[in-house]
Amino acid sequence: MKRIPAGTAGVAVHLARRVRVAGVRFDRQAAIEIGPVVEEADGTRLLPLWWEAAEHPGLFPTFDGGLQVCPHDRGTELRLEGTTARRSGRPAASSTGRS
Repeated sequence: MKRIPAGTAGVAVHLARRVRVAGVRFDRQAAIEIGPVVEEADGTRLLPLWWEAAEHPGLFPTFDGGLQVCPHDRGTELRLEGTTARRSGRPAASSTGRS
Protein backbone atom coordinates (compact mmCIF):
# COMPACT_ATOMS: atom_id res chain seq x y z
CA MET A 1 0.00 0.00 0.00
CA LYS A 2 1.16 3.50 -0.74
CA ARG A 3 0.41 6.90 0.68
CA ILE A 4 -2.98 8.09 -0.48
CA PRO A 5 -2.61 10.15 -3.68
CA ALA A 6 -3.55 13.83 -3.53
CA GLY A 7 -6.92 14.61 -5.07
CA THR A 8 -8.58 11.29 -4.16
CA ALA A 9 -11.88 11.26 -2.28
CA GLY A 10 -10.24 10.84 1.11
CA VAL A 11 -9.92 12.78 4.35
CA ALA A 12 -6.89 14.45 5.94
CA VAL A 13 -6.99 15.40 9.64
CA HIS A 14 -4.69 16.33 12.53
CA LEU A 15 -5.24 14.43 15.78
CA ALA A 16 -3.86 15.49 19.16
CA ARG A 17 -2.81 12.68 21.51
CA ARG A 18 -1.84 13.02 25.17
CA VAL A 19 -0.29 10.09 27.00
CA ARG A 20 1.07 9.83 30.54
CA VAL A 21 3.72 7.14 31.15
CA ALA A 22 5.44 6.78 34.54
CA GLY A 23 4.39 10.29 35.48
CA VAL A 24 5.77 11.84 32.27
CA ARG A 25 3.31 13.53 29.93
CA PHE A 26 3.74 13.21 26.16
CA ASP A 27 1.81 15.48 23.79
CA ARG A 28 1.91 14.68 20.10
CA GLN A 29 -0.12 15.54 17.03
CA ALA A 30 -0.49 13.17 14.12
CA ALA A 31 -1.32 14.00 10.51
CA ILE A 32 -3.70 11.27 9.33
CA GLU A 33 -4.99 10.56 5.83
CA ILE A 34 -7.90 8.21 5.19
CA GLY A 35 -8.59 7.15 1.62
CA PRO A 36 -11.79 6.03 -0.07
CA VAL A 37 -13.01 2.49 0.62
CA VAL A 38 -11.90 -0.02 -2.02
CA GLU A 39 -13.96 -3.17 -2.58
CA GLU A 40 -12.20 -6.21 -4.04
CA ALA A 41 -13.79 -9.03 -6.09
CA ASP A 42 -13.81 -11.44 -3.10
CA GLY A 43 -15.88 -9.02 -0.97
CA THR A 44 -12.91 -7.68 1.02
CA ARG A 45 -13.15 -3.97 1.76
CA LEU A 46 -10.03 -1.88 2.37
CA LEU A 47 -9.86 1.53 4.04
CA PRO A 48 -6.40 2.99 3.24
CA LEU A 49 -4.69 4.74 6.19
CA TRP A 50 -1.50 6.78 6.44
CA TRP A 51 -0.11 8.83 9.33
CA GLU A 52 2.97 10.64 10.56
CA ALA A 53 3.91 13.01 13.38
CA ALA A 54 2.51 16.44 12.49
CA GLU A 55 5.11 18.52 14.32
CA HIS A 56 8.40 16.67 13.73
CA PRO A 57 7.81 14.01 11.06
CA GLY A 58 11.53 13.32 10.65
CA LEU A 59 11.84 12.16 14.26
CA PHE A 60 9.10 9.52 14.22
CA PRO A 61 8.16 6.67 11.86
CA THR A 62 5.24 6.95 9.45
CA PHE A 63 2.53 4.29 9.04
CA ASP A 64 1.29 3.27 5.60
CA GLY A 65 -1.38 0.60 5.43
CA GLY A 66 -5.05 -0.02 5.76
CA LEU A 67 -7.93 -1.48 7.66
CA GLN A 68 -9.37 -4.58 5.95
CA VAL A 69 -12.76 -6.20 6.49
CA CYS A 70 -12.77 -9.70 4.95
CA PRO A 71 -15.40 -12.43 4.72
CA HIS A 72 -14.08 -15.36 6.77
CA ASP A 73 -15.77 -18.76 7.18
CA ARG A 74 -19.15 -17.94 8.75
CA GLY A 75 -18.11 -14.50 9.96
CA THR A 76 -15.91 -11.53 9.26
CA GLU A 77 -12.23 -10.85 9.88
CA LEU A 78 -10.94 -7.37 10.71
CA ARG A 79 -7.25 -6.65 10.03
CA LEU A 80 -4.94 -3.69 10.35
CA GLU A 81 -2.02 -4.26 7.99
CA GLY A 82 0.79 -1.97 7.04
CA THR A 83 4.36 -0.93 7.52
CA THR A 84 6.12 1.78 9.45
CA ALA A 85 9.12 3.53 7.95
CA ARG A 86 11.61 6.07 9.13
CA ARG A 87 11.81 9.28 7.13
CA SER A 88 14.84 7.84 5.35
CA GLY A 89 12.44 5.38 3.70
CA ARG A 90 13.96 2.36 5.47
CA PRO A 91 11.33 0.07 7.00
CA ALA A 92 11.08 0.33 10.78
CA ALA A 93 8.62 -2.56 11.22
CA SER A 94 5.83 -4.50 9.60
CA SER A 95 2.62 -5.34 11.34
CA THR A 96 -0.43 -7.48 10.89
CA GLY A 97 -3.14 -7.38 13.50
CA ARG A 98 -6.10 -9.73 13.68
CA SER A 99 -9.16 -9.67 15.85
